[in-house]
Amino acid sequence: MAITCKEEIEVVCHFGFRGDAYGMFPLKARLLSKGRSSSALVFNIKEVTGRWVSREGAFRRYHYAVVDEVNNYAEIFLDTRHMKWFIRLSPE
Repeated sequence: MAITCKEEIEVVCHFGFRGDAYGMFPLKARLLSKGRSSSALVFNIKEVTGRWVSREGAFRRYHYAVVDEVNNYAEIFLDTRHMKWFIRLSPE
């Protein structure tokens, strides 16, 4: 499935320490496409390769560069303006 723009997702996160880092660590993401049931695309996150914060006006976006178990790369981010998660897959 090709995702060409940002798509809304649900995310399971770990809050706490990972090594010396403290924070929010995404573990799994599920694509929220309208009309889809339990067969929705699931992205099992193997590694977070980067994280950063950007701003949209007064609101923050928490970004994560992630890799899944079959080495697909993606960017996921939490948009605090709407309190929703989104994904952008890297082009193949």
